[in-house]
Amino acid sequence: MPLTRISLRAGKSPDYRAALIRGVYRAMRETFAVPEDDLFAIVHEHDAAGFAYGRTYLGIPRDDDLVLIQITANATRTTGQKRALYRAIAGNLADDPGVRPGNVFINLVEVVPTESLDCFDETLEVSSLPIGESLFCQRILLSDLFLCKRFGWTSTLAAYANSD
Repeated sequence: MPLTRISLRAGKSPDYRAALIRGVYRAMRETFAVPEDDLFAIVHEHDAAGFAYGRTYLGIPRDDDLVLIQITANATRTTGQKRALYRAIAGNLADDPGVRPGNVFINLVEVVPTESLDCFDETLEVSSLPIGESLFCQRILLSDLFLCKRFGWTSTLAAYANSD
């Protein structure tokens, strides 16, 4: 379940932003075997003061049509698949909505997949966690407020969430 964040300068049309999402999603389906309807994308628009970039970093000219794409996905793809993804995104966005390939900046954030985590809305006493699992589960709690049933932890989320 990849999560895609797309950042660009404010002012583009809704059709332009939708084309960015379509192009990235189509590339992920073609190269990363992302299933149908596994689409989670966010478009962020920024004014000039909130959108900084190197205009010639690594010798690649960029301008205010730069599109920053960050994809968070499981670290299960080969180098070949990643390269194919980058090429497909740049090609798709060149076709529609017409982004110059040098203005496509892709940041792939890979996360280590775990065994199937059957999560449910419960709580966790952090002090009961074995060392090494603590940070992983704290991240889940802080971002999603879920407890992973796989580890068999129980307590009340409200007590943890409301503690100082």
